[in-house]
Amino acid sequence: NPVAKHLAIFSNVIASTEDTNFKGDAKANQLNKAYGSGHYDYAGNSNADLAVWSHARAAILVGVPTGLRRKVENTVSI
Repeated sequence: NPVAKHLAIFSNVIASTEDTNFKGDAKANQLNKAYGSGHYDYAGNSNADLAVWSHARAAILVGVPTGLRRKVENTVSI
């Protein structure tokens, strides 16, 4: 990932590529493999992130609409 290489502050990077789009369940599966379900916090902003938040220890909401916020509140700690 070019941004991660430029910043050089991350010990691990899970990112989509031209061939693979990590979104929803695919992203949750990668994070669960790397860190274990319930052992990571996740920042997101869309309905697709619900699949990840359902496995996260905590959700960090970034500019989400009220309806989505309510769904997340019923799923994981914010």
